[in-house]
Amino acid sequence: RSRGVAPGCVVSPLRGFLRMGFQVQGFKPLHFTLLALICVWLICLESKAADIAQTTASSEQPHRLAGFASDADRFSLTNAWAGSPNTNHWWWQAEFSEPRFVGAILQIHGDHGFVLRHAPRDYAWEASADGQSWRPLAGAAQADERRLFRLHRLARAERVRFLRLNIRAAHGEFPVVREVEWSQQETLSLGRQFVHNPTDVVGFIGSFY
Repeated sequence: RSRGVAPGCVVSPLRGFLRMGFQVQGFKPLHFTLLALICVWLICLESKAADIAQTTASSEQPHRLAGFASDADRFSLTNAWAGSPNTNHWWWQAEFSEPRFVGAILQIHGDHGFVLRHAPRDYAWEASADGQSWRPLAGAAQADERRLFRLHRLARAERVRFLRLNIRAAHGEFPVVREVEWSQQETLSLGRQFVHNPTDVVGFIGSFY
């Protein structure tokens, strides 16, 4: 289980730090610029922490924990969640700190740069308001996954508190999920970093065929 930073624990101390900086003799505009950049970065970090309260999974392997699938590192083969090989059903789940709308889900899986291996094969994304009763998300299910990456565009944006990837079968003995990202809109920016090395280019192009 991976927990985020409590909202409000970052920005308030930083404000005091900035005020203190202006009182220090020799404080220069460059110092303020650096502190401002740090402030922006920490605010983004806090926003991410507030966005997800926690991530959990049905099972985990050592050093391949549930939280690694939402660390914004799209192409790491080591920072990924891996389910236990001793079962034939898995799930990965994100709980938001408050309900929000989700219109698109980016899913990157498998433990190889261009070979579909140890990835979810038969799965569906589900949503819940209480973590107990689940409903399938239209447009976010695959019965026989053949892509390394998939951008699920929901039929319409759904208001959710819990988001779950329910995996019924895997390519190999267990599934690996490298990254999960979501957007309120039905589109989600992949960004130039999405194809930042040759093997990812191959996988990215192949994922559309």
